[in-house]
Amino acid sequence: MIGTIIMALSIIVMLVANILS
Repeated sequence: MIGTIIMALSIIVMLVANILS
């Protein structure tokens, strides 16, 4: 379960970074 949460957070961070860049 924790691994899934970390994966989701990492994907969100990548999406936000792509939007801001």
